[in-house]
Amino acid sequence: MENIPPEINNIEPNYWEALKNPDSLFYAFWLSVALLVFMSLLKYLVSKESERKDWGLLALELPIDLCLVVITVIITGFMKEPNFALGIVLVVISLVVSIICCHFRQCSIRHSYDEKGLKVYLFGILDVILAIAWICFIYLQII
Repeated sequence: MENIPPEINNIEPNYWEALKNPDSLFYAFWLSVALLVFMSLLKYLVSKESERKDWGLLALELPIDLCLVVITVIITGFMKEPNFALGIVLVVISLVVSIICCHFRQCSIRHSYDEKGLKVYLFGILDVILAIAWICFIYLQII
């Protein structure tokens, strides 16, 4: 344990401090994600009995919604000088990622009617993987 570099030991407290600070992007990101998940669950649970298909739709929509959270974090954190140009590029890439995720979602839904299960899962997994990869990339930029 004594060979652990000091910067690794300090990572966890920095996260907690950033999470407590309402002015940090870290705080904005996690608050937005928590509210998004909460609202998404409400949409699928309130006033109806959710079916298995509904949970699949939630799983396909959530990555796209999370990309929207990423866009708002980018606009909040990167659309100021001196990072304005970088912010524009990241927003454009986020929009392209969202469009591709929307396409994967639609393909997954379309193939769910064909009873060809493999394509349904393939497009669904591509939707989730692409969104998670982009979200992780941006997340690593804000911490």
